[in-house]
Amino acid sequence: MKLRIKGSSIRFRLTRPEVRTLAGAGVLEESVHFPDGTTWRYRLARSADGASSARVSDAGLHVAIPVGDVESWAESERVGIDLLLPLPSGRSLSILVEKDFECLHPRASESERGAYPNPAKGARP
Repeated sequence: MKLRIKGSSIRFRLTRPEVRTLAGAGVLEESVHFPDGTTWRYRLARSADGASSARVSDAGLHVAIPVGDVESWAESERVGIDLLLPLPSGRSLSILVEKDFECLHPRASESERGAYPNPAKGARP
């Protein structure tokens, strides 16, 4: 699972096996280990109560997605799930959970194992 954060926007990219795990087991979690011994986790989980939520703490980031959204997304060709959560400031936190496609220009340092076939691969410019 890849995580990208910019401003009030969070983006998760999941491979096929990760999508299956989230849809089946209901939870997907990764960890980042730091030199000082701290571990920071980021986690996606299905929400049984049908509500989307996001919370952060020193220990990590936890995002919950309604179970129906996860199941229908996992079983379809749909690329992503968009969540827009209101903030106290009147702005919104944007969360995108999407299927990870193979890169058109692969990098040696990045594995594409389990990625979805890129629909633009083989397309002419």
